[in-house]
Amino acid sequence: MHFTLFLSLIITLVYANFYNPKLKQGTLTCNSYGCPPTNSTIPSDHCIVANGANYYVSPCTKASTPYCNTTTGLCTANPAISALSYPGEACISSSNCYNGASCNKGICSGNSYLQECSSHEDCSPGLMCGQTNKCIGQIAIGVSGCRDYHDCVNYASCNLTYSSLNGVCVQYATLKNGAVVTDCENGFSHMCASATCSKTGEDFYSTIGVCTDAPMSTSALPTSCAADTDCQGTNSDGLFLTTCECGYTNPGKAFCKPFIGDVPGQNFIKAWVSAMKATNKVCNTARRAANACLTVAGAYESALMATWEFDYYTALQGNDACVKAVITDDYWQPSGSIFLMLSCISALFL
Repeated sequence: MHFTLFLSLIITLVYANFYNPKLKQGTLTCNSYGCPPTNSTIPSDHCIVANGANYYVSPCTKASTPYCNTTTGLCTANPAISALSYPGEACISSSNCYNGASCNKGICSGNSYLQECSSHEDCSPGLMCGQTNKCIGQIAIGVSGCRDYHDCVNYASCNLTYSSLNGVCVQYATLKNGAVVTDCENGFSHMCASATCSKTGEDFYSTIGVCTDAPMSTSALPTSCAADTDCQGTNSDGLFLTTCECGYTNPGKAFCKPFIGDVPGQNFIKAWVSAMKATNKVCNTARRAANACLTVAGAYESALMATWEFDYYTALQGNDACVKAVITDDYWQPSGSIFLMLSCISALFL
């Protein structure tokens, strides 16, 4: 299975279940996934075949069709990859670069300091498109003047507590419990050290909140489950539920997703903060979490691993050799991956 690492809005979805618990009705029944029985084979053009509640999994072996389409179960050619590169990202020729930029020594260039811009993507790494439509330096941590996180250095967000046009750049995951943040959505804040916040006031659409301690599972991981009610966690605000999800196991089995306060969740936050630091002045501000940026910055694989271990935790439990080779291969064989999963993660962190 191959995914696209895509960190912008998904993080709010990742944590939504922690703070808006919707109980599944009844007991969860899971299909089984694994290698075919020794007395059975599957067609050579297939990688996944259903047999009742059993899904037989086998790697694609033909050189012309090495990719397993996990939706259809068929072996296909590798998907075509066609995407523009932005300032700071790798290129082969200038035709690969965004908005007519030049490819210099294998890297797309961007507009320089005080050159005109129409969007952040026009500017070179370390710069952002200012209010006068000129590329200017990104704002340092602790300095005011930001309108959103793009204005800040790549490892910081913009806290607009005092003015929607004059926020302060705050390093990711550094604010202590009790600090006020303006990016509190579904219980998650990029600025809180715990990554966890509680909204203040009764306005449903407000994103103003206060940093609080992260919920942690009440049972040791991995936790087997049959319903969401088996997946409980607590923090100082009370009891929370995460989701019970089927894994890729034989026989079929379900596991609880971890909470952000659990070890996989804390490792996820640390890995992404480290990745964002690595992209600073290397990648364009609007592309700080893109696959191509993370690759150039040398942070791609560490972010991938941490995302699998947290957001796709249930998918990794109890895999046999065939599942590891076909369905969860982005984790077990990352060097062979074509695409990166973080959901998907250009939507998981920013």
